[in-house]
Amino acid sequence: MPESFISPEIRIPCGKPKRNNIIQKLKDILNELDRNYSDLDGIRIENEKGWYLVRESNSEDVLTVRLEGYSQDNFNFILKDLSNIMGTAGVRLPIDNLIAR
Repeated sequence: MPESFISPEIRIPCGKPKRNNIIQKLKDILNELDRNYSDLDGIRIENEKGWYLVRESNSEDVLTVRLEGYSQDNFNFILKDLSNIMGTAGVRLPIDNLIAR
């Protein structure tokens, strides 16, 4: 199997009303950028470099984020892209010292 680079689960604390607002902002931003995404269980973007998922936890007051790149460079690209999009939505993605495993 090809090697992939996967983030640990990133947990961003926030209450339900704020989570709903963030998810809607992310959809609006992605629509403006004309990006295709699935919103079946959160927001999932897939492309030739890998994927990312942002979803609301059903059991805790957190957003959970995961991402995977099909190479270390792809992982870094996806992480930067996701961080920029989350930042536009008003959420700081805690990426300091994030290492793919």
